[in-house]
Amino acid sequence: GLRQAVSDAFTDEYGEETVDHVRVAHFNPDLIDVTVVIQDQEPEMDTFAFALSEALRRQGVRAAIRVTSDQT
Repeated sequence: GLRQAVSDAFTDEYGEETVDHVRVAHFNPDLIDVTVVIQDQEPEMDTFAFALSEALRRQGVRAAIRVTSDQT
């Protein structure tokens, strides 16, 4: 599913140890909120997340992907 696809994309880009977990929430019926919890967040990960959101949108999936290092 979407959670696994996003996790795999970050793992492929930044390595196996990068992703702590991925949370998916449907706060809004038109948009899927995806939060990628990262061990050591780097600034370019935000750019990668945005590019991934755009790629999904082109496939008809409206997802807002954001990156955080907040473990809660």
